[in-house]
Amino acid sequence: MYNSSGGEKVTIVVHSMGGIVSLYFLNEVVTQEWKDQYINAWVTLSGAWSGGVGGLRTIISSPLQLAYRTFEGLSWLLPKPSIWNTTVLVASTTRNYTANDYEDLFTDIGYPQGYQMYLGIVPLNENYPAPRVPIHCLYGVNVSTPDSFTYGNGFGTNPTNIKYGDGDGTVNLQGSQVCLKWRNEQTEPFSTLTFSGVTHMQMVTSTVVLDTVSEIVGAPGPMPTSTADSAAASLLVIVGSAILLTLM
Repeated sequence: MYNSSGGEKVTIVVHSMGGIVSLYFLNEVVTQEWKDQYINAWVTLSGAWSGGVGGLRTIISSPLQLAYRTFEGLSWLLPKPSIWNTTVLVASTTRNYTANDYEDLFTDIGYPQGYQMYLGIVPLNENYPAPRVPIHCLYGVNVSTPDSFTYGNGFGTNPTNIKYGDGDGTVNLQGSQVCLKWRNEQTEPFSTLTFSGVTHMQMVTSTVVLDTVSEIVGAPGPMPTSTADSAAASLLVIVGSAILLTLM
């Protein structure tokens, strides 16, 4: 992309899990010299920095839980202890579980191997170090988002109570705000913007959000909504596991 544009630096735009995957890439795979040469900016949309509490319901009581439990990516999306601390995320008739109790929780729901999978993922992004590139952190707020689940009739059944808080409907506010600490951890430019009422998936379809991203990346017109449009706008947009790469 850098070469095909005649040496223009690349703006990386990521959504959801693309945030934590690209954060690992920027911190662990490439050097600072590489970033200084090739990266213009990093735009994050609804970064799932600390996962979301809703991911726990997926592995506890989703009709497709057996399939979801085979997805290693789901371990990336579980609430992290460094952010959630002692907050109760799941409750049963016998005990409460926090992000520090995953070993017991996974055993109690009959999924002990899930904890081993989780242990292999957590060290990759638990500390959330600043990536040392210009950052634009965008996320939705003021959308009812699950904060905790109570299983009064046992695991594997629907929750008997769901507590809600702020977020984008998928990623809880405290997870979205992980990026805010980077403004004090790096000298590179940092900006943040919230979008009231915009859900997690609407962050990649909302005209307001896409126009904002278009302005950030310096596109000649509105952000394209398809790869066909992207060619006309001299932009390469890849939408997949929520990772988007945008060429200026």
